[in-house]
Amino acid sequence: MADEVYQVNAYQSEASPFLSLKRVAKEEKIQVEMISFQSTSKGFTAECGVRGGYIEFDNIDPKTVQQAVKLVSVRLSPNTTGQLVLDMACFPPQKGDPSYELFHKESQSIMNDLSEKANCISETFNSMTNTSCSKVKGSLFAFPQIKFNESALKAAKDAGLEPDTFYARELLEEAGVCVSSGNIFGQKPGTFHIRLTLMPTVAKVKDALERIRKFNESFHSKYA
Repeated sequence: MADEVYQVNAYQSEASPFLSLKRVAKEEKIQVEMISFQSTSKGFTAECGVRGGYIEFDNIDPKTVQQAVKLVSVRLSPNTTGQLVLDMACFPPQKGDPSYELFHKESQSIMNDLSEKANCISETFNSMTNTSCSKVKGSLFAFPQIKFNESALKAAKDAGLEPDTFYARELLEEAGVCVSSGNIFGQKPGTFHIRLTLMPTVAKVKDALERIRKFNESFHSKYA
């Protein structure tokens, strides 16, 4: 199952272009059953509230595909807006179209802002105590890693929380910044993360990062 809903949100498309799993499988001559997903709500065409998308079956047993079609057919009234937006997502404005220049300008502006926010997040967490963050090359989220010493681990255990959830709760209560704890999404045993979104404005992201920096220093001093 290939979740490829962030394929248009690649900030470094030249250095790290999006490659579909299907393309890789075909080029490498890998025989695999594959179901790919695309959504209208993760690109430029629509917000998350507009529901539309599609799945592609490749090398899947025809009987399985038949059952999937039957399941979809049960929904007799797919939303009209979602269908319209999906069509626009699949066929965006091209050069020469009346709307192309505006579409290109707005989408490029969005990508530039997302790239700036992604860089700010990785640079900030790579400069703080006991935190690190891989360079974010796409999508709308960052997953910085937080390292805890024994004192912090004990405090989290005493509170009945996972360490990253404990950190996230303290961050919210002390700095007013809301993040998700990494254990919600699955992570390598013995590692801890938080998830930040890139959706707020550049100014709000920078303000949140400054609050996180101050909190992080205080947190690790408290549990030194």
